[in-house]
Amino acid sequence: MNEDSRYGGSALIDLSDYWFKLLHIERMSDKGAADDGGEKYGPHCDYELILCAGGRLKMTIGDRQAELGKGSSMVVRSGERTPSMEWVEGTLAYVLRFGIYREFEHDGMRETRPEPFPQRTGNVVQSSESFFDLCDEAYRCWLEDHPIRRFRGQCLFQEMLYRLFADMQAVRPSDTAAALELSRQCMEEACEEEWTIDRLAKLAGLNPHYYMQLFKKKYGVSAIDYLTGRRVEKAKEMLSRSDSQLRHVAKRVGYSDEFYFSRKFKQQVGMSPTVYKRSRLNRIAAYGYPITGQLLALQMIPYAAALHPNWSSYYIQRYGRDISVHLQDPYGQEHWAVNQKKLHEFRPEAIISTDWLASGIREEMGGLASSFIVPWVDKDWREHLMLTAQFLNKKEEASSWLDRYDEKAESIGRSLRSGMGDAATLMIYIYRDKLFVCGAGRTGGVLYRDLKLASPPQVETIFAYKEIAAERLGDFAAERMLVVLSEDEPSNAHYRRLCRTKAWQTLPSVSSGRIWLVSPDPWLEYSAMGNDRMLDAVMKLWDQDRTK
Repeated sequence: MNEDSRYGGSALIDLSDYWFKLLHIERMSDKGAADDGGEKYGPHCDYELILCAGGRLKMTIGDRQAELGKGSSMVVRSGERTPSMEWVEGTLAYVLRFGIYREFEHDGMRETRPEPFPQRTGNVVQSSESFFDLCDEAYRCWLEDHPIRRFRGQCLFQEMLYRLFADMQAVRPSDTAAALELSRQCMEEACEEEWTIDRLAKLAGLNPHYYMQLFKKKYGVSAIDYLTGRRVEKAKEMLSRSDSQLRHVAKRVGYSDEFYFSRKFKQQVGMSPTVYKRSRLNRIAAYGYPITGQLLALQMIPYAAALHPNWSSYYIQRYGRDISVHLQDPYGQEHWAVNQKKLHEFRPEAIISTDWLASGIREEMGGLASSFIVPWVDKDWREHLMLTAQFLNKKEEASSWLDRYDEKAESIGRSLRSGMGDAATLMIYIYRDKLFVCGAGRTGGVLYRDLKLASPPQVETIFAYKEIAAERLGDFAAERMLVVLSEDEPSNAHYRRLCRTKAWQTLPSVSSGRIWLVSPDPWLEYSAMGNDRMLDAVMKLWDQDRTK
C-alpha cells in the first residue's frame, strides 16, 4: 500500500496503527453556540474538524482567510484558527475536536504517542449529505450521559473519518507549483518521517532530478536542506520548552542517531544542541549590530537584539526565531524610546552596546540593567571580543574561538595566495551617491591582515573608509576588486551609472572581469562571527572564479 497517498496520492496508508479519539463536539449557528455541555478541550486536543452543514462560514487560519460553504469541511490544527468566526444568516456548523495517537514498538515494548494528522490539513473538502447526517447523530449521542450512547458517538466519528479520508482523495495538486508546495507542506507537517528525493518526487509526480531543480528554484534551498532546516527548528522548539533527553529529541525529529543529529544541528545553528539549550537561559540584549556577532562567537544567542535586513539578514534568517525581542536601529536616537520600552518590559540581565551611542542614551541604558559599553573605535574586533567575554565570564571560550579562527584564516589565506599570487585586491563600498575605498586597518582587515592578500599601497594608510571620486579609482592599482554594494535603490542606481563611465570600464579588474559584487552583510559588520563568515565568503568567491 502506498503511504504517500495520504498527502494526495491514489491510495491511503494503513491507518490501523492510528487511534482517533473524539474529545468534544460543538454545534454553532448564526444564533450562537449550542448548549452542548462537557469540557471544551481534552488533554491532547490536537486537531479540529470543522463542518459547514448550511450557510457560509469564514475564519482566519494562521495568516490566511478561509471560507466553508454548505457541504464542505476542513481539518485544522487546534489553536491554528482564531476563536471568532463569521457566518451569514442560516449558517449551521460543527466543530469536532479530536486527538490522534499511534502505536510504536520500541526496545521490545509497545508505546503510544500523539501523532500529526495523516493528511494535509487546511484543505476544503466537499462531502455528501450523509456525512453531515452522521455528524448530527454523533453530536446527539455526545450530549447524552449514557456511556453506551457516548461510545456510539465515538463509533460514528470513526465512520466520519473513513468518509473524510475517502473524500480527501479527490484533492489533487492541479499543477507543478501546487505539487511542489504539497511536497514542501508534507515535510513541514511531518518532518520526522523518512523523506527521500525519490519519495518526494513521486509525491509531486515528477522526475527526481527535475524535482530537485524545481524545488531549489522555487524555494531557494534544496529539498533535503529544507527538511533539515525544519527538523532543526522543531528540535529547537523542543529543547527550549522541555527537559527531554537528546536522544528523545533526535528521534522525535527524524534522526535515529543522536550523534549524527548533533552534528547536523551544529552545522545549522553554529552550536551543539546542549549549548543551544543552555544559551536560551541567558537574557542578554545586544544593542548594536556587531554585538550579535560577538555573542554568537561566544556560543550565546541574545534574547534581544537590533536586527535590520540590510545589516543583519544572516542573523534574521538563522536566529530570528530564537531572538525573542527584535529592536530597531540602535544608532538612530529617534528609535531609543521604542527600544527603551521593549528593554524595560523584557528586563534583561545585561545590555551590551558600543560607544557609538549618545551619552544620554548610555546613561538611561544603565538604569535598565547591568550594561557594558564596548570601546569600538579605540580597540579592534579581537579586543572587542575579549572585553565582551570578560564581562560575561567567557574569556576561555573567546580565546579558544580566536585560536580556531586564526588557524582557519591561515589555511584559507594560504590557499588563496597560492592561486592569486601577488595580484592586488581592492575593496570598495558604494552607498547612495558616495564611493569609499576600504582600509586595511578596519573594514578590509580580513582581506589584508588575516588572509594576507596583496593590497594597493594606499590602502595601508586608510583606517576604515576613505571617500574618493570615481575618477581616482585608477590610482589604486589592483587586478581584482571586491565591491560592497548597499542594497537600497539609490546605491544600485549609482552603481549602474558608474559601470557606464570610462573611468570604470578602463580599470584592469573590470576589463578582465575580476569583480566580486557583494552585499554589506557580513563585509561591514566587523565582529568575530561576521569576520568568520567573511573567510568562508572569500573562499567561495575564489572557488566560483576558478570554475568559470
